[in-house]
Amino acid sequence: MKISTEILNAVHPEIKEVEKAWERIETLLEECESEYSDFILKLPNETDAKLRDRKPWFVNGFFNPTQDLVTAPVQYILRRGVTRKTDSVQLNKFISKADRSGQSLEEFIKNEAGPNLSSYGTVFAVVDKPSTPVSNGLEQLVFGMPYLTILSPEQVKNWGWNSDGSLEWFRYTQAAPVSGGIFEKATGGGIEFVTWTRTEYIKHDSEGNEIYRIAHNWGIVPVAIQASFVASGDTLGKSTFFSSSRHIIMGNNHLSIAQTEIAKYGSILLIDEADAPNPRKNVRDENTNQLKLVEQAQEADTMKVADMKNRPQYLEKNLDLITKALEMATWCFKQALEAESSGKEVSPLTGNLGTDAPKSGVSKAYDWADTDAMLYSRAMDLQAFEVQICRIEQTIMKDTKPFTIQYPTSFDVMDFGEKIQQIKDLQSVNFPSIEAIKASFKRLVPEITTSDELRKTIDVEIDGATIVTQTTNTPGA
Repeated sequence: MKISTEILNAVHPEIKEVEKAWERIETLLEECESEYSDFILKLPNETDAKLRDRKPWFVNGFFNPTQDLVTAPVQYILRRGVTRKTDSVQLNKFISKADRSGQSLEEFIKNEAGPNLSSYGTVFAVVDKPSTPVSNGLEQLVFGMPYLTILSPEQVKNWGWNSDGSLEWFRYTQAAPVSGGIFEKATGGGIEFVTWTRTEYIKHDSEGNEIYRIAHNWGIVPVAIQASFVASGDTLGKSTFFSSSRHIIMGNNHLSIAQTEIAKYGSILLIDEADAPNPRKNVRDENTNQLKLVEQAQEADTMKVADMKNRPQYLEKNLDLITKALEMATWCFKQALEAESSGKEVSPLTGNLGTDAPKSGVSKAYDWADTDAMLYSRAMDLQAFEVQICRIEQTIMKDTKPFTIQYPTSFDVMDFGEKIQQIKDLQSVNFPSIEAIKASFKRLVPEITTSDELRKTIDVEIDGATIVTQTTNTPGA
């Protein structure tokens, strides 16, 4: 059945509200260097010529910390350990191999779902099953297991909810297959539209022609959706990276100013110190009290310095601009880092630079509390997402055996050095509770190994160890 392209391309109203942010985030997340030039901004009092000069430095020197920022939370959460328990052979098989690339469910969360949730505020995944017929349980485990596919938010087009709160249908785009033999011209390509309902899987080409339809009769739409910071009645969430991505872009605009000026300044130093037989000297202009380039009288035929007409004349002015641009770039990147580590949007782009004064213990405690709260919220989102996925898998496989998935609920966000210092402080004041000191040692263990078995062994060794304080007498003393 043919369907109008207007219907196929219809975008859900919620997507329209966030699609500009999604496009910006996708470019940063996928590190699409060819599209970085779209982020260059014309700054106040900047001429078109200066903007053109700055563009190559902006693109080639673009600093993109996105991957580190959006992957750090999920990596930290998973290092604390996730408990997955079930007696279902099929579900255990799915947990150990969740997608067609062979990733386990935890690897899928770590490498794909977690970063997507951190970046876009919403993560989508499809649970599908091969149509290959199987004759027994063993073949089912080998050839007929469901598998996960992550959806980029920009693939998602539209969806509809049932009155019971479950999905009625869901539509997204995917790359159309390319066909052709080894000595034949390749055909196909482009995009195609996939629509899932509770009973069918339907595929249309870009012109609305139906190219595939099959009944699955699972009684559900096999799409898992999880969002953060969701407004009441909405499907899509939002993340702090909506604003952090703008800070990264603004930071790079300031960074490119510094890079452009450093290049000009460096060329002057190179010419003056290396190429000129009688280097120019820098003296102060009496009227402006700034360093000015002054040419010494010399014969034209011995002068190797290029024409200086287009060179900046006042070095102090340029150095001041470089310093200010680097300060502003550093401030923007710092805002992005603080937002992603606390889960809270920080100073807007119009804010003052502020100061970097050392924080008190109380201030640090609040920082740790914010980070702990962010990690807890993210962990609960990922837990709910996994539960959705496993329920869909069990529905497809007609599996009714119970399962539990438990993410960590508390996070020790002090860094390793701070934990070591705490132990030293407890020992130096002869803290009266040896058990408290042992507990502090145990806090180091998750940073040392991710193996549950090895962690238990180390904890037992700590319990049996003799803890030495400054006044403890060592054996034989």
